[in-house]
Amino acid sequence: MIRTLLIAGGLVVAVPLLAGCKRSKPPIAKRVWLGPSGGCVDTPAHRTSGTFACWGVNDAGQLGDGTTTARASATKMSFGAGKVKELALGERHGCGVFEGGTVQCWGDGSRGQLGAGSTSSLSPITLADASGTGAAVAVGGAHTCVRAGDAGERLRCFGANDEGQIGDGDWSRGVPVRSFVLGAAHTCAAYEKGAGSNAEVVCRGRAVAAPREPLLGSVVVKELAAGGDHTCALIEDGTVRCWGKNDAGQLGDGTTHDSATPVSIPELHGVIQVAAGRRHTCALLHVGTVACWGANESHQLSIGTTENSTRPRVVVGLVQGKEIAAAGDGTCARLEGGYVRCWGANDRGQLGDGSFVEHTVPVQIQFR
Repeated sequence: MIRTLLIAGGLVVAVPLLAGCKRSKPPIAKRVWLGPSGGCVDTPAHRTSGTFACWGVNDAGQLGDGTTTARASATKMSFGAGKVKELALGERHGCGVFEGGTVQCWGDGSRGQLGAGSTSSLSPITLADASGTGAAVAVGGAHTCVRAGDAGERLRCFGANDEGQIGDGDWSRGVPVRSFVLGAAHTCAAYEKGAGSNAEVVCRGRAVAAPREPLLGSVVVKELAAGGDHTCALIEDGTVRCWGKNDAGQLGDGTTHDSATPVSIPELHGVIQVAAGRRHTCALLHVGTVACWGANESHQLSIGTTENSTRPRVVVGLVQGKEIAAAGDGTCARLEGGYVRCWGANDRGQLGDGSFVEHTVPVQIQFR
């Protein structure tokens, strides 16, 4: 069989194709989640192994597949018997919202972060009183928060509280919780605020990341993203404001000064999603490009150097972005067509491309 190709300059080239050979392409993804030690994608359904493929460290059972087998490539798996709608991936534990609104967690529970009285579990275990159509879950360094109720009006947290990151455990305020995120040792939640729908953000935990006074009461917060010791809010007008630790420029305001109040990023507009890693932050813009700032020692910004950046820098060569995820010292983007590319630290196989090599540019994840 011969394939003819028309290339630049009008030259026609005949390329022989061997019989029986097919060009392989990786499965597409509908969603992507990234944690400090691995990640998952939601892929087209498989008749025996469900729709999820995951990778990364698994020494504490944080992949939730009933084993402690690590995987450097995305591997099809199922989480128990239910269908997962959302995931939250931590360093040593994970949680998911399952079909029907139940919440289940797995992995290391030595500090109470599984919320079910268990110190560890290789498979998902169901949390009591954590259901409803508004159910959601987020995980931090060693703590977990669960939103429950049909309107998402109940929020409770459990696990490590050495820096006050879960407070008294009950974060309910009688109004829906719009968004909530957990860092290494802090928690932030954005609440609906009456008829005007303005969100008020409340943080607790490590002092540098958790101002004691409510924040952003005069704007509408669409979503929050938490890094190790910093938090960013996506505002309804497509801008981003950040607060907390700023030693690597992760707040994006051009300085390395910590800030207990939200700082603006003047040149950043048209943002549709924000994601935060340990000491870096990324934003997906409406035009499909991705801009990142902060720490860059592992190329988590993918800007051609290992220098930190206190201002947003566009990830070169990445276009048609549809979703981003960041955690630890890595970043991933899901592109038009469902392809997922990741970059940054990969010493533990946390980027899912089958290697343990740090990636300076976005690299396609590989499926096993």
